[in-house]
Amino acid sequence: MKRKQIAMIQLPDPMRVYAKVLTEFCIRSELYSPDPIFKQVRGSVRARRWDHVVKLAELAEEQQYSGVLDQYLKTQLVALVKKFPFSSSEVPGFNPEDTAWKKFLAAEHRCKRVNQRSAALRNGDGFRYAEYIRHMRGYIAGVLGVKPDYDAILDQCNFGPGASVGVSGDRTNFARKILAGKWTATRMSLSLATLALWKHEQYRHLILRQAGAVSPGGGTTVCYDYEAFATYVASRVELVTHNNINFVPKTFKTKRSIASEPLLNGFLQKGIDEYMRSCLRRRGLVDLDLRNQLPNQEMARSGSRGGFNPYATIDLSSASDSISTSIVRLLFPAEWFDLFDRTRSHWYRYKGKLHAYQKFVSMGNGFCFPLQTLLFASVCYAVAQVHRQPVDFRVYGDDIIVRQSLALVVLELLHYLGFRNNPDKTYVVGPFRESCGTDWYSGLDIRPVYVDFRLDTNVDLYKIHNATLRSDLTYGIFDTVREYLRSACPDRVRFVRPFHGNADAAFTVAKDEAMRSEFVSWDRNRWGWRWRELKTTPVRDILYGVDSQICSELEYLAVLRGSSPRSPLTVRRKSRVSVRAMRYWGLPGEIPWSGADSRPL
Repeated sequence: MKRKQIAMIQLPDPMRVYAKVLTEFCIRSELYSPDPIFKQVRGSVRARRWDHVVKLAELAEEQQYSGVLDQYLKTQLVALVKKFPFSSSEVPGFNPEDTAWKKFLAAEHRCKRVNQRSAALRNGDGFRYAEYIRHMRGYIAGVLGVKPDYDAILDQCNFGPGASVGVSGDRTNFARKILAGKWTATRMSLSLATLALWKHEQYRHLILRQAGAVSPGGGTTVCYDYEAFATYVASRVELVTHNNINFVPKTFKTKRSIASEPLLNGFLQKGIDEYMRSCLRRRGLVDLDLRNQLPNQEMARSGSRGGFNPYATIDLSSASDSISTSIVRLLFPAEWFDLFDRTRSHWYRYKGKLHAYQKFVSMGNGFCFPLQTLLFASVCYAVAQVHRQPVDFRVYGDDIIVRQSLALVVLELLHYLGFRNNPDKTYVVGPFRESCGTDWYSGLDIRPVYVDFRLDTNVDLYKIHNATLRSDLTYGIFDTVREYLRSACPDRVRFVRPFHGNADAAFTVAKDEAMRSEFVSWDRNRWGWRWRELKTTPVRDILYGVDSQICSELEYLAVLRGSSPRSPLTVRRKSRVSVRAMRYWGLPGEIPWSGADSRPL
């Protein structure tokens, strides 16, 4: 029997690989920059003084840049260090979760301050920002409408893939949520959640089947009785008052807070999220399509080119954590506020203790993203209207782009509402702009390569190797790094390919380089390429002990929701890696038959 080929191999010394990547980058950078910082980094890497490397990267981040190449080299150095997950023994003195917790509390304190002056905001016809507030309220009401469309919202309610209060770990797909022994919900959301479940035909059928509902005459016919349905849902619900606060990696210095909502609250929040997104696309004076970041990226590029009144890019610090309850009450129509307030969590649990929220929503709330997008868009609109400027802006979450002539007023109004801009990522003057994952310097793409994972396996080597192919700058500066990464990969899994594809599948190389590999060949008969690469397959979640009929219906519903028919229910954060053969027979520029996202190099 043919032995299965090895797909993933652990590297013996991951930090040695990382050190070599940093060293090779610094050697190449010294050819283009006289700044001694690159030589200093090399010396610290050689001595394995990672704390010194971190300090040097922070110094590079604070420097003023002299030109496009200097800006790229320094930001690339920062990108290689800032998000790398150093251990506490490698870089002592940092407690990322404690730092994040203090930042969370600071945002709570700001929200409390804003809430305390809420009376002045509500009754302030004569106060300085009254005209701005009036325009903001008008814009928000124009986008959402005065009243929520409950039918449309409840039709779009759904379960997300993430953890909820009572359903955590790796198995958090919607089937696990439906089958949970208890469904968590806040008291205010229960009746609305019950109605939303009833309106969804597949969920209603599944729940009634679980309840064993039968027709009055006996038999097995499911009885569609709303009162019986509501009684059964109530018996399954555990009433809670809080969500759970957790922290996930962000940089080596700090983490990011995220909340797990009660199960049925998250179900409702998803419907509100979908409805608000459609309103932002269809009803605003500016089409804010949260499915597409390209317009924001193009506007940022335009702003970096300068000219008369270019665009400024604004990034906010802890934006979602700074949305105070009083601001939402002030700006949004009363019935919309009631809907938000009914479905959100008013308390949070952290390390076993309950605390009351001063903020209105937290990251993890289902409608947090469109809510903050609409809020910040209303600020941009109001400033443009008051100062009689064209309504010309873009907002994507907390990523804001406005005309340079209005940027300082926008920042002032945001500050009054309790928000703080991130000075490291806010650019009003100069040739640099950053927005939605793009960095522009006078119209040139200088986005660096980030390393936010340990280089533990061959798959990690593939990812960083292929990430350096994203632009002309990264391609040129990392050429020796790519050669080293390929040589550092064990021979058995040194897969290369002559086409772009999944970043973690193989090394993407030029065709002449690919032909040197034992895993690549040219088929003369069919006039096409053959190679091997990795295939990542989600782990299927098997529902042991579940009635076969219910299990079949859950899998069918998962397929209707967009899951693969082969693995409709999967385990989160787990996957199987195998080796697959790839073939490309066709004209240049065509996609290989396997369905990989590939194109000729």
